[in-house]
Amino acid sequence: MGKITSWNDPQIAAYNPGFSNLPAIPITVIHRSDGCASTQIFSDYLSKVSGEWQHQVGEGTSINWPLGLGAKGDEGVSALLKQYHGSITYVDFQYAASSAMDSAMLQNRSGHFIKADLRSLSVAAASSEIPDDFRVWITNAPGSEAYPIASFMWFLAPDSYPSDRETRDFVEFLRWTTWSDSQMVAAKLGFAPLPKELLDRVNQAISRIH
Repeated sequence: MGKITSWNDPQIAAYNPGFSNLPAIPITVIHRSDGCASTQIFSDYLSKVSGEWQHQVGEGTSINWPLGLGAKGDEGVSALLKQYHGSITYVDFQYAASSAMDSAMLQNRSGHFIKADLRSLSVAAASSEIPDDFRVWITNAPGSEAYPIASFMWFLAPDSYPSDRETRDFVEFLRWTTWSDSQMVAAKLGFAPLPKELLDRVNQAISRIH
């Protein structure tokens, strides 16, 4: 919202008692200029933790940012991040991990400061209430070890298809994604494995496609 403008602000210092001399460097906010899922997820989280943000800015794939510099894609915002000392931005976890970018530990709903990694993202899924159609945002999840900015990626499919080879192949592909080996492959690519209970529910949903 632009109310905290320097890295040595007393509110930042209060959350970082181990750092006695925080720099008096201006905070440069960098955000995505293009509509994207990352902005949807991030703004959904901000709307949940800040009533002011919810009422004045809201959430969506593209929003009217109160301030900051915009750039296209993860590559664009990370390039600006390198140009402006004291800047801050958001990128996909996969991009941050593959680029070895430093990331902040965030205070979650339980009050714990959590690092973004595959485990904390999986915990966010495990601790969230998931509806039968799986369409839910799991930002600000209640788990004590859950990273607060997490989301699913979905396959959208109707329950009923014409009974043909393509349908059977599609169902087999979906089943393959739930295998333990496949989940390990996804983890190597930066996607957090789904909790076992959720995988069981996904398989039940896949079985309804015919």
